[in-house]
Amino acid sequence: MQLSGEGVDVAEFGDEAEGAVATLSARLGSPSEDTGWESFLPAAEVDDAEYGEPGDYYASNDNLSEAWRFRAHRKVCWQTLCVHLGGESDATSSLRGWEWAADDFETPTTTVPKAQLAGTGIHLGSTLPELQAAYPGVTVGGAEGYSLAVDNRPWDGVFDGVAQWRMSGRWGNGGPQTVPADIRVTRLSAGEGPEPGCC
Repeated sequence: MQLSGEGVDVAEFGDEAEGAVATLSARLGSPSEDTGWESFLPAAEVDDAEYGEPGDYYASNDNLSEAWRFRAHRKVCWQTLCVHLGGESDATSSLRGWEWAADDFETPTTTVPKAQLAGTGIHLGSTLPELQAAYPGVTVGGAEGYSLAVDNRPWDGVFDGVAQWRMSGRWGNGGPQTVPADIRVTRLSAGEGPEPGCC
């Protein structure tokens, strides 16, 4: 599977939702998780949502809940690889984003489904030297908790409250100068997906 800023293998961002799921299922088998279609609330129906972005929709009547630009949302996963589908309705939704992640703060023990970033070979478990060889401008910075965030990405990713790209290991106050030598990639993503609320 080739992952990129344009989509997941032959399924591209903007492809019709059901068709994208069928295409990926043909490659990966039956999904291990499928949330089904859920309807997000317009900001006008959410308490204290005035600090959100215009046009936001929220997963619940709480401005701290997940939010994004579309009323409809569905997440479908094949083990550690998930895609986000969304639009104004189930019928008009399309493939919007993907995320590929191990359990938080743990070094990946599997790369199932077998995938990589297109053109680089970077995957879950890749080392920092491998990441820097593929993307010479990449730097490591601090993120919430004990995760390390990868900065200067080649494209923006789905933000989940910590970072779009993430590595194992604890972050110290010294920042990138104190990262462990054996840190590995634990999360990669691109496109759009629900994000934490406004504040």
